[in-house]
Amino acid sequence: MGAPGAEPSRVCAYNQTRERFISVEVDAGDFAPAVLNTRLPSLTSGCGTALWIVPFRGISTTSVRFPIDLVFLDERGVVLYTVDSFPISAVPTSGTAPASVLALPAQSITSTGTSRGDQLLLYPSEEMKLRLQQLAKAKAEKEAQQAEEARTGATNQTGQKPANVLPFDRARSAPAGEKTPSAANPASSVGATPPVHAAPIEVAPPMVQPPAEPIPAPAPAAAPQPAAPEPKPGQPWASRYKTPKGWLGRLLASDPADPRRAPRVPIPWLAVYFFTGGKPVAYAVRDVSVSGLYVLTEERWYPGTVLRVTLTDGRHPSPDRSLTAHAIVMRSGNDGVGLQFVLNDDMRSGRSPGIDQQVPGVDKEQVELFLRRIQSAN
Repeated sequence: MGAPGAEPSRVCAYNQTRERFISVEVDAGDFAPAVLNTRLPSLTSGCGTALWIVPFRGISTTSVRFPIDLVFLDERGVVLYTVDSFPISAVPTSGTAPASVLALPAQSITSTGTSRGDQLLLYPSEEMKLRLQQLAKAKAEKEAQQAEEARTGATNQTGQKPANVLPFDRARSAPAGEKTPSAANPASSVGATPPVHAAPIEVAPPMVQPPAEPIPAPAPAAAPQPAAPEPKPGQPWASRYKTPKGWLGRLLASDPADPRRAPRVPIPWLAVYFFTGGKPVAYAVRDVSVSGLYVLTEERWYPGTVLRVTLTDGRHPSPDRSLTAHAIVMRSGNDGVGLQFVLNDDMRSGRSPGIDQQVPGVDKEQVELFLRRIQSAN
């Protein structure tokens, strides 16, 4: 890529595995440390730009003012591992040494679904167009071949071709004295219409444009639940309620059903950050448990919205006192919202219906360990 500090080149980053662009404005180069100290703080949410650091020699935590996402690549452009919200999340110190790293604004990894093992393409825009055209052509040929193999397999099993394989004009009776083309060799007749499945399909290449908006995680498709009434002024949400049994009991109940599965405790110094595309802001946490938390905020997201949150020690923020996870908005109160962690146990057992399997969860043991550490921290 040239000498350190040389003028960077502009490329596009495309995830071939996910078939989507990560960024179309990527400055690639062997950046000197002084240049990185200037460029990395510019990777704010919504900026639309990224950096491809080739080769990768490390990133100082002091050069990052706001959390950024890092995608580590090998020589072939395959994703080795990813780091969300650096430097809140630390870079792994073991494993295969990366050849390069893609530095992106926060939330880019989640919004594009980029994960370990994905194949990335990084080329200038004109070359990227040619590559995508080649990929589209190869995909169309493969689909046509698969269709032909499926048709051939059906013929071998039944001993004759399916009726819908023959063109409509060949289904008519041939005039007297004129031979009908053989079904075993439809191309033997001059001017015969070929089977519709054999024509290769031209697929237009994807446009070299990034998504206009980060694609949010899909909302859960769980069965509808009766809406919980808003609490009366001065009525604490922390009080315990019995869940009414039956639809009639829920209809006549004056208090909302309590969805918590674990008791929550207050930790005054615990803070939470939401990564929703804007500037990360620390919010206070009223109480927290291994299953969820209640955040004091004026934001009111729709129930079922999936958010990426980072919990940290507000007195001494550091990677060993932080936890990044996904959480589902469960309810709204007078002073904030109640969230439930996306736990791997719930994903495996089916207790989180409607959640995209690509949304990473967190182990319950990780949450318990983090809470014990944050409670005992001085």
